[in-house]
Amino acid sequence: WTAKRLFPTTRVYVVPEGKIEFEHWTRVKVPDEGSSEVETQYEIEIGLPHRFQLDLYHVTSKQGSEGELDVSEQKYELRYALADWGEIWLNPTLYFEYVSRDAQADKLEYKLLLGDEWSEGWHFGSNLVLEHELDGAGENEYELTLGVSHTLLDETFALGFETKAALVDTHADRGDYERSLEIGP
Repeated sequence: WTAKRLFPTTRVYVVPEGKIEFEHWTRVKVPDEGSSEVETQYEIEIGLPHRFQLDLYHVTSKQGSEGELDVSEQKYELRYALADWGEIWLNPTLYFEYVSRDAQADKLEYKLLLGDEWSEGWHFGSNLVLEHELDGAGENEYELTLGVSHTLLDETFALGFETKAALVDTHADRGDYERSLEIGP
């Protein structure tokens, strides 16, 4: 998730109709051993009628300084806000994503996005997630993310914490979960 999604200053989980936004991320992964990897993600968000949003992603990755730049993923995401912001408690938004991966099995991702401003400057966000790998090991990931923050400087700077709990299993080992818990500022 991004800060924009978790703590929206515009108070929406979907881009307004007719608006187009562009986002760019670069992630550098440096393992204890072996080559580093640089992943670059480009996203176009398109606001559609009736509280829908379409996102298109292009993801490239490069392994080490000598590796080739590869297109590793194409993502297609659709969001639907159940109501205008503030009309339903926690402002639920449904999220569906198809991920076409080059070197791995494609996957589907479903989310329920929840978030609100509890009181002046206090924000809450949560994602309930199911990711399902369509082939290969048939991995399922069940995830809960939570975040709370307090705005300290005019919606420019906030301090808070986030946590992510995940259970992962495969087709061969359904119910035998690998567990993870991450907590941080």
